[in-house]
Amino acid sequence: GAGVAANGGNGFTGSLDGRDHMINGLRINRGSNGFGYGLFGVVGAGGLLTAIGLDAANVTGGGDVGALVGRNAGTVRFARVGGSVTGLTATGGLVGTNLAGGTITDSYSIATVSGPLQQASNLGGFVGENYGGIARAYARGAVSGFIYAGGFAGRNAGAIDQVYATGQVTGGNSGGLIGFSDSGSSLSNSFWDTAATGQGFARGSTSSNAGAQGLTTAQFQDSQAFATLARAWNFRTVWAPPSAGYYPEFYRWSRVLTIIPDAVSR
Repeated sequence: GAGVAANGGNGFTGSLDGRDHMINGLRINRGSNGFGYGLFGVVGAGGLLTAIGLDAANVTGGGDVGALVGRNAGTVRFARVGGSVTGLTATGGLVGTNLAGGTITDSYSIATVSGPLQQASNLGGFVGENYGGIARAYARGAVSGFIYAGGFAGRNAGAIDQVYATGQVTGGNSGGLIGFSDSGSSLSNSFWDTAATGQGFARGSTSSNAGAQGLTTAQFQDSQAFATLARAWNFRTVWAPPSAGYYPEFYRWSRVLTIIPDAVSR
């Protein structure tokens, strides 16, 4: 079927709190046929997934393919995935397509994303295509396709804020963060590792870096320097700052302890 948990034509419209448990070894293989594959094939408007994770997932489909959700019109937060995701189009590590009205926050993917090198388009490390809103997220997996691959999103027609990408990106007209960027879309307060991704521009379709900044690995992992650049990021309660050998992580799942002294007056 279209994913493990798809609820009719409207998809899953309930609420699921995974309490930060991990599901290990999910396998879905639909070849190159059909659309909407993931643990949840479709999350409809009003659906909520929170605090859920996948480890060593292996998901294959035609389009709208993601380890957690194929097509999302609801809310996904505090989600994390690892493994591999394969598709022809609109394929991402966490979510295949985030539809208009869909929201994804405080989540990450370390899954690799790939497709046939002579066919695949709009592949992203975190989301294949975004028409909704995404904030506070990152992608660390490699992405490879034929055209319009992005370290974070294959295509962005919505709003993306406070994200980063570090996985190697290969494919024509590809970008460190976004493959194809629609007019009217937005990208803000975001970063990518130019060396790790192998990409000099944030967007592949426009060769534009507006709203984003490319950093070397050393710059990315310098806690003071990165905190200065990422002033919009919350390093007190949301993000654990980077350090030598480490990129920023979420406090929710990180063992990092950061002490920020209060201002001292005399």
